[in-house]
Amino acid sequence: MADQDRSREDDDDGRAEKRQKRAGEGFPDNLPQVQIQESGGEVSLSIEETNKLRIALGLKPLQMGPPKTAGPDPKKLEEERKKKEQEEKAAELRAKIAAHKDKRQQEEFLKVKTLGEEDEEDDMASWVERNRAITEARKKEQQQQQQQGGKARSRQRE
Repeated sequence: MADQDRSREDDDDGRAEKRQKRAGEGFPDNLPQVQIQESGGEVSLSIEETNKLRIALGLKPLQMGPPKTAGPDPKKLEEERKKKEQEEKAAELRAKIAAHKDKRQQEEFLKVKTLGEEDEEDDMASWVERNRAITEARKKEQQQQQQQGGKARSRQRE
């Protein structure tokens, strides 16, 4: 057990040395002195301190003023454009539908059989049958009227 603890300590020492070497590599020696505040395990710097550190590292400093407005949001503009296009397409479609509906209504209203179109009668025999049925119906009506008229006359005589 003791051997294992010693080997771990040796490993920790070796790691610590490597970390120190890495920390020294690539960083300038003239880093600005900043006041570091730790709260809840977090390290925090003010914007001014962060900018000093960034400049020392060769990075672009953070902007401290109000955020620049680059104009309208391109995503919103694209959404508005798409919405407008959809509305225009919908309006076009409604207009086409209304035009077709009007045309259909006009054609239905003006629908008249012309002399060249065929009637319900396919041949002469069906026409003759239909006319015979019509004349028979007229005869029956006349007979019924005469019978009713005769009864009415007999009632008047009494």
